[in-house]
Amino acid sequence: MIKNKIEFKVQYKYNKDKKVNDINISTMIDGDAYLPGLVINIFQLDNSLITEGYCPLFVCTCGDQGCGGVWETPIIDIHDTFILWRITSPHKRTLVFDKKVIANAINDLKNDLLSHMTLNESKEIDYLAYENLYRFLR
Repeated sequence: MIKNKIEFKVQYKYNKDKKVNDINISTMIDGDAYLPGLVINIFQLDNSLITEGYCPLFVCTCGDQGCGGVWETPIIDIHDTFILWRITSPHKRTLVFDKKVIANAINDLKNDLLSHMTLNESKEIDYLAYENLYRFLR
């Protein structure tokens, strides 16, 4: 079975005091931006490693999955060594990730974020309009 590669790329914006005040996270699948018009719901990433079924991973920037017709939520199937994301719209697609690889990609994202700010500073960075990064990083 061919497995997809996943990684997350972060773009940082800084204020005049050279502190991060905004971020943009891109989900890269096999080296290409995946669903670039949508935002990865980082608050569901850890959950996607342990819970099967619908998981709101791709959302509008407001954080609402249904806003603006966003219906990209994968159905997640967890197996012993791999995880499937079954995308149902706009085009059916199944992505297969090695469990260790996707868990490492999530940890790499957290480490990347924490290399640019402290855990306490993450409380000041809003993400998805209703949450701050602290909830994801703690």
